[in-house]
Amino acid sequence: MKHPSQLFRTAAAKLATLKRDKKGIAAVEFALILPLMMITYLGVAEVSLVLSADRRIISVARASSDLTAQLSTIADADINAVFDTAGPLMSPFAANTVKIAISSVLFNTNPGGSGLDPVPMVDWSVTKNGAAKRLCPALTVVNNNTAASPTVVPRGVTANGQAVIIADVSYAYTPMFGARVVPGGAITLKQTTYMRPRYITRIPFTGLTASQCNVNFTG
Repeated sequence: MKHPSQLFRTAAAKLATLKRDKKGIAAVEFALILPLMMITYLGVAEVSLVLSADRRIISVARASSDLTAQLSTIADADINAVFDTAGPLMSPFAANTVKIAISSVLFNTNPGGSGLDPVPMVDWSVTKNGAAKRLCPALTVVNNNTAASPTVVPRGVTANGQAVIIADVSYAYTPMFGARVVPGGAITLKQTTYMRPRYITRIPFTGLTASQCNVNFTG
């Protein structure tokens, strides 16, 4: 049986040898930083996808309001053709869950007198995929930096005797990675755009799919 002091010296020698042994350090370090590398990579990829989807939502909103504003009268086939542009614009994202609402809003002179905001009146509103319509009759004029919603219109687009075509577009983006940590499992992307009618102040909707408000447009 070895003396305790000899056992201590043997153990100390082995520990010194282990301390000098550099084998496996790189593998250990890689194992430690691999999770952080993967999280960073997946995070960058997810942010890129969200930004890409957001740019497409902006394109859909602009195209919806712009194409509608170029018409002189709108039938169901016309508005369906406008809605169909979302497909190629959203690619490679699915367009069947993109919610689109297109509305015509007229601005009557405020009966309270000059210096007051014009009164925005919804003329008609048509939607796709369950989007929220702009309801009859009047909307609320808000400051330009107020968040867009179906019940308001920014002061910057109001003008007595004029009209504006409004496209409200939203899309629920489901993350490829980390959907469980996102409230509701999806990120809602929204965009609202405004376009003046090109050729006629008040564009009539002759189809059956829109909500008609029968506004008395006095200008």
